[in-house]
Amino acid sequence: MNIQSFFTEEEKQNIDQAVAEAEKKTSAEIVPVLTDTSGRYDRAEDLFGLLFSIAGVITLWTLFQRVDTSVAWAGERNPQFAYSLCLVVATIVGFFIVGTVLASKVWFIRNLFTPASIKEQCLERGARQAFYEFNLSKTQGATGVLIYISLFERMVYVLGDSSISEKLSNDDFAEIKDRIIEGFRQGKRGEGLCAAIEICGEKLEKDFPIQKGDTNELPNSIRIFEQNL
Repeated sequence: MNIQSFFTEEEKQNIDQAVAEAEKKTSAEIVPVLTDTSGRYDRAEDLFGLLFSIAGVITLWTLFQRVDTSVAWAGERNPQFAYSLCLVVATIVGFFIVGTVLASKVWFIRNLFTPASIKEQCLERGARQAFYEFNLSKTQGATGVLIYISLFERMVYVLGDSSISEKLSNDDFAEIKDRIIEGFRQGKRGEGLCAAIEICGEKLEKDFPIQKGDTNELPNSIRIFEQNL
């Protein structure tokens, strides 16, 4: 899926409007970010490549291995294997390369061979990187809130600056994450994110109500964070 076209232009406009409406209730700055992936996951590719090469050797050994006795008539002392050691090594190397390339291109394979704990670690690290990349750490009063959506992991991470974290925990943001994921599952990507932004604004309104003279410090538009890892 092309990350640039993940949301339609109409959905992007609706998301931008949802941010603007939510920020009418709160002094916090809400920034939604969409990224392609939060990690490189080389180990998953290597593991699949290794298993693929082992499967290749087993398959070819089963299909083609036999004892070549004809060499005995040519003066050789011992019969030879038709599927020789050189061919075994070549099979391992070739299938490993094909397996790693295949895993790098197919989401399902890399996802299957990547533990959830690793994906969660990469998700948090990616969210923190995006937090600084898009200047959420520079808001007055430290009230930036990042809604970070990572497509490869199919996970969402909500990260608030120091003032936000003092009042709201990760559990408080669980409803926001669940609403986004539910919308994606139902094929209503834009609607799900807009609803989550509205919920975020309602949660922030209690502890961070809009203040007189409040200014919009960050653009309301959704950020596309293409990393190509």
